[in-house]
Amino acid sequence: MPKFFKKLMWVTLICAVMALALGYYLGFKRVPQHVESLWNELSWDSPQKLYRAVTSRPSNEEAASAVTEAASATIALPTDLLMWEATEKSGGYVPDDIKAELVRLKKVDFSKLVVTQDKPTSKEVQQTLTQRYGEELINLLKENKATLKVGRCFSAPVIDDETARVTCMVSGFNAKGENLGNISRPLTTAYDFVQFKNKANVQNPNEWYVTDHSQEIPFDYALNKR
Repeated sequence: MPKFFKKLMWVTLICAVMALALGYYLGFKRVPQHVESLWNELSWDSPQKLYRAVTSRPSNEEAASAVTEAASATIALPTDLLMWEATEKSGGYVPDDIKAELVRLKKVDFSKLVVTQDKPTSKEVQQTLTQRYGEELINLLKENKATLKVGRCFSAPVIDDETARVTCMVSGFNAKGENLGNISRPLTTAYDFVQFKNKANVQNPNEWYVTDHSQEIPFDYALNKR
């Protein structure tokens, strides 16, 4: 047998033994709990600590996969109407598609939306979005020394066995408190946050999970004041 294959077999055997030893030491069923404890110890004001953290939990991944994704590609994201109107009045360049969007927005009736206080905190929002996007978002926050904040949230119709669903605008801010908007992809500016009851793999019914936004909401000027 070639030396390369012998070395490969030994490496594979050693890795398997180490994995079994770790499983017996922690207890296979308790591994998710140990991962969760790392999340609970995070300081979400510190992107450096966030970067060193575990980026997902099995319970969240499995629960998130059960969330019914909305057809948000057809639902408009919040648009800063005042900014574009000011640009237009000052003679600045406004793309034709934005002009058409401004006309449409002025006709949208947001009066039927219901603001809710039953919503995730900014810390919970950053946590669940980091679990959704993983290292890509961790690196983005680290590079910009940024944290995420959630604004007003609006009640949304629940689906199946959800107990709560809200649509919120989310923005990023750097260490100086300067508004970074949605920073850049993979982030967008609006999401639905959902809670479940009696859902398989959901141990905490008070935990929020993220999915695509299911309704159009107005731009949050209080959150994004400059």
